[in-house]
Amino acid sequence: MKGVDNAGADRAMEVAEAAREPELGRPSFAAGLFQGAFRWDMIHPFPAQDPEDKAKGDALLRDVESVLREQLDPGE
Repeated sequence: MKGVDNAGADRAMEVAEAAREPELGRPSFAAGLFQGAFRWDMIHPFPAQDPEDKAKGDALLRDVESVLREQLDPGE
């Protein structure tokens, strides 16, 4: 826009750029998607989950489901 002071926007961009991580040194699946490169080999086969971690996650999901079923009225 004509006559608009963009100093604040420019400063915000400088801060955002300075906060970016340097190159990771390894490929990134998400970055590849933004670049139009789908790296199927990076996500398939999905790594096996540690049984202890799976048990913790499953217990958490059961607790969340219980709270949602018992304390949330979907009609409200």
